[in-house]
Amino acid sequence: MSTGNNHSFTRKTTTASDDSPATNNNSSVKKTRLLVGEGDFSFTDALLEKHAFTREEIIATELRSKEDTIRLYKNDGIQRRLRYLEKKPNVTIQFEIDATQLHVHYKRQQFHRVYFNFPCTDILGTLKMLRGFFQSAAKVQDVGHRVLLTLVCLPGDGKKTADDQRKYWHGYVYGMVNASQSAGYRLIQKRRFNDSEKKFRRYGNKYVHRLTYGPKSSEHAKDARQYVFEREQRSVKYRENKIYKITLGSTALPTYPMRKFEHFLEDMTTDTDATDTDATDTDAMDTDNDT
Repeated sequence: MSTGNNHSFTRKTTTASDDSPATNNNSSVKKTRLLVGEGDFSFTDALLEKHAFTREEIIATELRSKEDTIRLYKNDGIQRRLRYLEKKPNVTIQFEIDATQLHVHYKRQQFHRVYFNFPCTDILGTLKMLRGFFQSAAKVQDVGHRVLLTLVCLPGDGKKTADDQRKYWHGYVYGMVNASQSAGYRLIQKRRFNDSEKKFRRYGNKYVHRLTYGPKSSEHAKDARQYVFEREQRSVKYRENKIYKITLGSTALPTYPMRKFEHFLEDMTTDTDATDTDATDTDAMDTDNDT
């Protein structure tokens, strides 16, 4: 796999062995947004429809090979979508890019924004993957750069509220707070990504969630939250004394009272969805003017 060092930016579909975008500290160099785990690239399409990003480069990537991606999503118009994206002068499509090895694929490069939507393997694998992702992202981002992470929100089930479900799954199962803080990121915003009850879709109808191993969508993806993390100067010390100590089973999670996990997302001071209203939803984290 290519590390991409000393290569020029190529506006075409590539694999990890091809040229990668180059960047440096010169302020005249365009900022670059990196999208990982894109699957059928419908999010790339939706993001570019919502924002022009005329002053920025976009690199959209997928873990699978191009051949496997086309085979998996052949009924979703993947080839048409790839042809469309390839024609855009500021977009590069890359395959065989591992989200936990960004520092290997893109040595000495910087991305002011990194997007990762619905990361998922199995329970233990997802926790490990998120930690690896943040550790790797920290090596290709500078202080003030941001990660935008989107996770499924399970609805309440009569025994647990939707908020309890979110704290448990996002805070514990995904280990989001621990993974981000240990890599030197601070959670600065949470906002709705999808909301089935309010019929809200942040990126419109072009983006369609797809399961990791097949061209189907999870019902749970109808409700999702996007978390925005900012790279800090130093790693934040994780407050282990606030975390309830437990051991994960090898196949399934045991049931615990939700109150035991109330501190997992305690740093979410902006956990109000304040950007959801039309008056304030400027997507300040996404626009070209974002610094």
